[in-house]
Amino acid sequence: MSWLILAVGVLWLILSWSNLKLALSLLFGLLPVYLLRFKVGFVPSTVLEEFIVITTMVWLIKSWPRPWKNIIRKPKNWHPYPFTWEIIIILIIAWIAVAISGYSLPALGIWKAYFIEPILVFVIAFNVWQKPQDIVNALLFLAGSVTLISLLAGYQYFTGQLIFNPEWASVTGRRATSFFGYPNAIGLFVAPVSLALLGCLIYLRKERSKLFTWSNILLAASIILSWLALYWAHSEGAIVGLIIAIIVMIFLSSRGGKVVSIILTALLVIVTLQNPGIYRKISLADESGQIRRAQWQETWEMLRDGRLFTGAGLANYQSSVKPYHETGIWLKPVDKSEKPVWQPVEIYLYPHNIILNFWSELGLLGMIIFMWLWFKALFINCRNFCGYHLKNNLAWLNWGLFGAWLAAFIHGLVDVPYFKNDLAVLFWLGLALTGWLNWQLRGKLKSK
Repeated sequence: MSWLILAVGVLWLILSWSNLKLALSLLFGLLPVYLLRFKVGFVPSTVLEEFIVITTMVWLIKSWPRPWKNIIRKPKNWHPYPFTWEIIIILIIAWIAVAISGYSLPALGIWKAYFIEPILVFVIAFNVWQKPQDIVNALLFLAGSVTLISLLAGYQYFTGQLIFNPEWASVTGRRATSFFGYPNAIGLFVAPVSLALLGCLIYLRKERSKLFTWSNILLAASIILSWLALYWAHSEGAIVGLIIAIIVMIFLSSRGGKVVSIILTALLVIVTLQNPGIYRKISLADESGQIRRAQWQETWEMLRDGRLFTGAGLANYQSSVKPYHETGIWLKPVDKSEKPVWQPVEIYLYPHNIILNFWSELGLLGMIIFMWLWFKALFINCRNFCGYHLKNNLAWLNWGLFGAWLAAFIHGLVDVPYFKNDLAVLFWLGLALTGWLNWQLRGKLKSK
């Protein structure tokens, strides 16, 4: 195994050195390789981390000494990184969260994999991307990744094979997991990515006269397959987030889109009210919803008991919430005449709520800065699309990114949209795309 990891690293080094742009784009298509894990001595790592470290080293060596000179003396064409102060604050807060956890190996591993390395990718992207085609290439590799994830999910759903949880593999409750360990991981990855790809597809369609190109076919196929994969995984939170995001995107797209989105919203409300099952899920009255609400209550009790400002620290949630955890809850049945049913409940790795996730891991300030970044990205993409889409087709990429950020946030209300290797890199990729497009559009407008 060690020889295989070494061989893969050497091949990645050769690719990065010969074509850094291609390696960076391919990196975004290989995010699921974080599932391939190994150890360097006693330090755990993943193939994704190996790729990020090698790419960073190659960039630093090939760019020497420019990155260091730019810190001291800014060149004429120098542009500041977007979100600079937010990044500095996050790095400080993340290190404090490691200290709160007692500098444990799990905390240091999360600090490395969820903060340092994704931010390095963010920095490299801004130094490597030079033109819109570079952005398109990165999204095309993401489309390839989504296609493979979705195809495997489809195979699992129709055959029941390669699903290692018997409950999810059963015919009655089958849920695909693809390469991941659980079904909702599919939704967390493919739902926001599919909307970014939709924006890319519209951008390419408006930029080029040809309709049937390999790029357009790949993007269209990946979008359709990803939406099918959400059904095959029964990732309900992702489906709700996707539907709401699409309706808002339609509203922003044109005057006619506003009418269509209002009609769709009305239909959605009617269907929800007419279908008790859907209403129970949205109101968190079903089994998973009741478990979520119990978990949030325990998390809030833990935070309120002396941890409101500091949180529990990185990788310290499970041990911190344990004194407040009940071994199970009484589930309220649909029929009030029936008796409640006792449901054992485990301690999950995170609270499964976007606000409580960041709050418990990074403290109050960490939660605030991440929410600030999330809504700032939503605002920038919405503003740039509404202001520039009639002048510059690049704004359609902003349209797709807006939907991606919104879908991820809505799903994150009942799940964990950041604290995974691939999702952390996706978050910073989204910020890099948001910042790069913002700079590009504003620069072009000034030059006119």
